[in-house]
Amino acid sequence: MPIPWDDWGPSNARIFQHPCECKIHVSGNRVLQAFPVGTHVRFPECPKEYILHMMDFSPLAVTNRRGLGRVVKDPSTIDVTEYYGLYRRSLTTSLPYVEVVSDRKMEAIDLEDIWLDKDNIYMLNNVDSINDENIRRLEVIDV
Repeated sequence: MPIPWDDWGPSNARIFQHPCECKIHVSGNRVLQAFPVGTHVRFPECPKEYILHMMDFSPLAVTNRRGLGRVVKDPSTIDVTEYYGLYRRSLTTSLPYVEVVSDRKMEAIDLEDIWLDKDNIYMLNNVDSINDENIRRLEVIDV
């Protein structure tokens, strides 16, 4: 027998809607995103820089955050359009999480990819180009 979404979903899930494209990686209870900051003057559709934004949905992270980041318990609501735009409803979720936002900005042209595991954040950066071959650097950040 299926359990209705309204009985389990809102308090055990978290949904986000972002107006722009961002880099994202999920590992276990953590989500790492690189959000665009600012835009190029010549190419307004392209981000100029990124900042890292990590969310930890582990119940232990919420109770034992040790002063790192902030605990988010307020619900998130987005509008969902279904059936080719004929049906519209709001979806509210409220799974608590710890949010940590980096104050470091990375040039969008240099940030190739991001990912994380339980111990580290990894950033693959373009550092140079020789004869049409990109030279990349892997940066590892402890979490």
